[in-house]
Amino acid sequence: MRTFRPSLCALLLLGTTQLACGENLAPYDASTFTEADFDAWMSKYKDAEPQFLDGDVLTEADRERLDPFVPPGLAIADFYGVDITIKDAGDLTPPQAFLDATAKHAGMAAIDANGAIQNYVAGTPFDRSKFTPGSKEDGYRAMWNYNFRWHHYGLRLERNDWVWVDRGGSHDTHEIMSDPIDKAAYGGGGTFNRVLSMNYQRINCMNLAMHPETGYRYPDRWCDGIEWREVSDFMSPFDISGTAFIIYRSSDPYKADDAWAYIPSLRRVRRISAEVKSDSLLGTEDTLEDFYGFAGRIVEWDWEYVGQKKILAIARSRYASPHYGGPNGISQVDDWAVRMADVVKGTPKSAGHPYSLKIVMFDSQNNIPYYSEAYDRAGKLYKVWKIPALWTEDPQAAELTPKHGAMTPPGTRMSAFQGIDVLNVQNGRATLIPSRFGLSYPSLDLKQAKRALDLNTLTQGR
Repeated sequence: MRTFRPSLCALLLLGTTQLACGENLAPYDASTFTEADFDAWMSKYKDAEPQFLDGDVLTEADRERLDPFVPPGLAIADFYGVDITIKDAGDLTPPQAFLDATAKHAGMAAIDANGAIQNYVAGTPFDRSKFTPGSKEDGYRAMWNYNFRWHHYGLRLERNDWVWVDRGGSHDTHEIMSDPIDKAAYGGGGTFNRVLSMNYQRINCMNLAMHPETGYRYPDRWCDGIEWREVSDFMSPFDISGTAFIIYRSSDPYKADDAWAYIPSLRRVRRISAEVKSDSLLGTEDTLEDFYGFAGRIVEWDWEYVGQKKILAIARSRYASPHYGGPNGISQVDDWAVRMADVVKGTPKSAGHPYSLKIVMFDSQNNIPYYSEAYDRAGKLYKVWKIPALWTEDPQAAELTPKHGAMTPPGTRMSAFQGIDVLNVQNGRATLIPSRFGLSYPSLDLKQAKRALDLNTLTQGR
């Protein structure tokens, strides 16, 4: 790979930006950044084309070329803390079974007056080539495409770290660095204040493209009326060990989630409300509703389709697990690809929600999320999420071999959820949530799934 740096004036003459020669881009100010600043970035760089090549290694000195493809919140979140390696991700289409389901049921799905999906069977529900920027209806359609992206049977993680990072200082002496694998992954600076570990599993009961013979649903009463079930079970440190959350998402878009939490100190399972799902999760910067960038119920928000935009994303990581670096330890050292993304804005219908706005960006080819950002009730930028992806067909995916259970079957063609990092730009604290080992999209073992996701087993062994 090579470092390629033409003169700024020559670059601007070749590029599509509107800057005059010699004019520099100022870093964005997190304390004053608003939706209008994001809109200005979108407008200015809507049709920008890359002025760098596959294999180029770029730095902050090259930000005139990079900024058109870096969402401003990501720039604020230490994107420029490390060298940026440009690497084309190639074809990331889902498997043929999913494409066949999409084609077979094309034009069947619709949305009602409230944005709820109707007549959906399987595959991608809506033709995104027909979306119109500024359309509320297409905002809902885009989010249903995101919701019903290819999941296989669902994600399983045997260990997912939650690392609290403050800017400045060092984490070299933190206990997690005694593990050689973790030491290699957590580079750079930043102070680690706390590290949580959990296992996680989501089971999808519908949109199973590999099962047309059962109506694309899992043929068991356990899945009746369910879109998905998920469990998040924290293993460490000792003061939260055993804390677990279970959520059931109904196939009825109007029905509220069923959600429970097991609190070891109380030795009780308690139902939790929708409001709790938008609260900080165990003191981190993430919430249950923020999983995957957005995991809320679509009809509880108003949506607008903003349009398409080419962005830089970790779409096909060179590593099995994320690697970090930079002055604050939250920049990702990896391959960054230019991907066309759908951009959607969401406004919560609840006046009590902590966010006034959420912006979500996901791949136009496979609807995999790469980036989102949220604004507080005063309209100021609040949090930024970046979501790297690992391609299941690459050899490095096999490095995350589960200790228990099955591997991802060959040919799954999944842009796997490699982790998610969130930065609270208002207090400067980040939560890094990398998948450390045991990541898979296995074929469904119903006996194991029922055991993991049954409320009656939450308290066993605790």
